[in-house]
Amino acid sequence: MSENVRNFINSVKQQDYTTAKNEFQASIAERVNSAFENKKIELAKNMTEGTQINEASYKVPWDKDFNKDTRKWERKYNIEIKADRDFNEADVSGKEADIKRFLSKELDFEKPEFEMIGLDEGIQINEARYTVPWDKDFNRNTKKWEKKYNVEIKADRDFNQADVSGKDSDIKKFLSKELDFEKSEFEMIGLD
Repeated sequence: MSENVRNFINSVKQQDYTTAKNEFQASIAERVNSAFENKKIELAKNMTEGTQINEASYKVPWDKDFNKDTRKWERKYNIEIKADRDFNEADVSGKEADIKRFLSKELDFEKPEFEMIGLDEGIQINEARYTVPWDKDFNRNTKKWEKKYNVEIKADRDFNQADVSGKDSDIKKFLSKELDFEKSEFEMIGLD
């Protein structure tokens, strides 16, 4: 409990409502500032980690015995599961890479099962967007790289970064060959 909240409670107990009002306002201001700071951190994290533009959703076979693990799986794989018990299926949504990991590790999906639900194991259906460090010297090659790697590059010169959009595999190829990205840089932007 914060100092302001303690002071507010003590002031109310002592029936000092003028002080209580000030402590209450200070407590609310502290909470608002904290929430604001958390939102700024979240926005900054999204800029540096990369974000998925389109989240995918797939219907998968579902057994009622899976329900006990649903919340654990949602947290572990950063996905959302909505089970329809009447039809023994569930909608699983999130980033395709996360869905693939979940289905292969927890439900033992293999190539035929991925194909059955329309999620080809080796193909990224939805496009992704990642924010990457960018040097102004790269701008002269942007159009060539977009054509060569089938990606879209939008440079933000003010912040020395660019949004690179396309299939994960194309983005990886581009970043590793042209910008010399290594494993640690891929992890930094959330593309592993």
